[in-house]
Amino acid sequence: MTTLRTALCLPLALLLATACSDAARDDAATDTVAMTPDSLAADTGWVASPRGVGGVRAGMLRTDLLSVIGQPSRAGYYTHAECVYVGGTALPPGVQVMLIDSAVARIDVAEPGVRTREGAQVGDSAATVLQRYRGRVAVTPHNYTGPTGQYLTVTPPGDSLHRIIFETDGAVVTNYRVGRRPEVEWVEGCS
Repeated sequence: MTTLRTALCLPLALLLATACSDAARDDAATDTVAMTPDSLAADTGWVASPRGVGGVRAGMLRTDLLSVIGQPSRAGYYTHAECVYVGGTALPPGVQVMLIDSAVARIDVAEPGVRTREGAQVGDSAATVLQRYRGRVAVTPHNYTGPTGQYLTVTPPGDSLHRIIFETDGAVVTNYRVGRRPEVEWVEGCS
C-alpha cells in the first residue's frame, strides 16, 4: 500500500514543483508543439472521413441531421425536389450537406478548417494529399479545369460505397467532398 501511495504521490509532487518554477514557465512559453494529423484534425471537432464530417453521416435521415447541424438553412442550390443542399448554424464555415430524398448523401467542404482524419484540408497542396493517402488515391483530370486541375479520389480499404474526393487546381486543394456513391461522384452537386 505504501509503495502504491508513493508511486502516485511522487509524480504529482514533481509536477507541482515544476509548475511553480519560474524557469519552467519561461521554457513553456517558448516551446512549440508538433502538430500531427490527428491533433490537427481534432482542432475543431469536425473531422472528415469517407462516411461523413463530424456527427453528420452519409445515410443519416434529415430529422437526425437537424439535431447535429443546428438551425437549418438552404445553402447553395438544388436542381429538383429530391436533391437539396442545406447548411446549419452549428456547421463550420464552408460546409454544406446534400440530402437526397431526405437522407444525407454527401458533405461538401469548401473552406479550410475541416480536416480529414489524415489531416488533409482545403488549401493543402495536392502533393500533401497524395502523401497522406499514399496507395489509396486515384488521380483523374478535372472535368472543367483538367488536365491541370485534378480529382484526387480516395477509396477506403474494403469499402466500395464511400469516397473522399479532393478537387485541385493542379497545385492546391480547392474543395473536397465525402459520402456515398454515386452522389459523391457527381460533379455539379445535384446532377
